[in-house]
Amino acid sequence: MKAIGAAISICLLVAPSLHASRLRQSGVLRKISKTAQKLRKLQPPEPDAAYRPPPRVKPLLAELRRDVRDLVSDTLAASPPASTDPTRVQTEILKRLQEAGVGLPGPLADRKFGTVDITIERPSGHCDLLVAVTKLGVPCSLDNSLYVFGQDRGGWNLVLSLEAQDCSKRYKYLRKRKWLPLQGDLTYAISPPDKAGNWFLVAASVIEFCKYDWRGIEYKVVRPGSSPYSPKVLLDQVWHIWIPGGGPLLAVSTDRFRLVFDDDFLMIGGTGAQALAEVHRWLVVGDQVKRIPPFALYPGGFAEDWVSWDWEDVAPWTLPQFGPQDREWHSRLDEYHRKSGGQSPLVGRDFVQPCPGPEKKWVIGSPTNSENRPENMPKEIFFTVFQKEDEFYMGEVGSTRPPGCPGEAGAELQDEAALPKTIEP
Repeated sequence: MKAIGAAISICLLVAPSLHASRLRQSGVLRKISKTAQKLRKLQPPEPDAAYRPPPRVKPLLAELRRDVRDLVSDTLAASPPASTDPTRVQTEILKRLQEAGVGLPGPLADRKFGTVDITIERPSGHCDLLVAVTKLGVPCSLDNSLYVFGQDRGGWNLVLSLEAQDCSKRYKYLRKRKWLPLQGDLTYAISPPDKAGNWFLVAASVIEFCKYDWRGIEYKVVRPGSSPYSPKVLLDQVWHIWIPGGGPLLAVSTDRFRLVFDDDFLMIGGTGAQALAEVHRWLVVGDQVKRIPPFALYPGGFAEDWVSWDWEDVAPWTLPQFGPQDREWHSRLDEYHRKSGGQSPLVGRDFVQPCPGPEKKWVIGSPTNSENRPENMPKEIFFTVFQKEDEFYMGEVGSTRPPGCPGEAGAELQDEAALPKTIEP
């Protein structure tokens, strides 16, 4: 019988002194308990969208974040790597925190300072790694931190840390509120190791609020750096709109990843607004990243992106025979966008009509924004979109609907607003 393939991972290493580690854990637990008590005294009676935390909160939250990290590190240091059970370690830490008077964060509207939750798991395909996510309670939110531990002959050691940065520098609405530096709800994945054993981590975070429905999403791609607290950042992106309940979905492979989330509302056929999915797919080669197709899940979303991106970015995804004509239309739409103060030149879509025949092809009718509409801008623009394998391409763009694709289908538009249940990298 011929063996198709097998992969055997053996993780046998020796743990350091358990006694010294236990002593450190007891000291850290006392510090956590005291800091949590101080934070609980600063809990507002009824936090809302106008809540501004007092200045004392920021250093106390940073101290609690650091001490919880040290508690996880010291607990793992006392665990022999060959027999470490992430669930058991997680349960043990949470039990000790509760015995010290530190409870779990409640539901979003009932979140309180001085509460802590922790999850520890082994990422798929990495017997030599553990990932711990700590969650510190904040009124109407959480402060999340992510730590990757690797094993060597000394036991478990911290190899990568992602903690909160000053997000108020990046989000205008947070600057106005003088909000805390937080790292929001985390979705993460670690790539399978490449042939050299190297991996990268993708982490997407969304800041939660009690009152705000429109929030920003930030995602990073990092590799281990010169120290655990200085990871090598390959990509750092901020998307200023994220719709609650709209993902994010994340999938990774050895050299690429895909992130999908709802980032806008769209008027469809005059029947109302529905969420619109955004697709971010990147190739990771060494320490370089490059965005790759597909740029949208559906033909209508591709047309929206084609209009909003610079011509240099969409030219490769425009069929050559329509290039000169489409560039003229792209320029006119871009000029309208700039002169109207950043307003979108299009107002949703009237229809996305699949065309008959062997080709995957659609005609999309999009009304233009009537506010300050230029004289050379028609009331509706028609886009012909083609799909070849996993990629969309723009065909003819114009003010006259092309023949050969009758009808104004609306049922397909419902799919434009639905995130898939699963995605591939």
